[in-house]
Amino acid sequence: VREWPGLDASAVVEASLRSLARLAENTDDEAVSAERAAWAAPAAKLGEPVRANVTTAHRVLVRARADGFAAFAGEYAGMLDEVSAYYDALLADEAEWARKWGSLVRSLAGCG
Repeated sequence: VREWPGLDASAVVEASLRSLARLAENTDDEAVSAERAAWAAPAAKLGEPVRANVTTAHRVLVRARADGFAAFAGEYAGMLDEVSAYYDALLADEAEWARKWGSLVRSLAGCG
């Protein structure tokens, strides 16, 4: 029996915090602290070593677990970046629409 290393969840945690900061322009330290605290327990659990036998099958399983989690972390970070970019674009479009609408209202008000 051997203790295999746990998983490093720091990439997932940092991607979540980066996304939070992008989506909320005026993110306060309290929100970031709350998000970091929410991730603390799951990240610690993932980081715990796993006890398993030392066989070819166990080695393959542990490697597949690590590779699968790394792939998930990459996809998760990419998905958060895509969602953030989508909502950034929506907010920019809404601001542009509000600017144009205000301009039209001012021009109509000036005609009366």
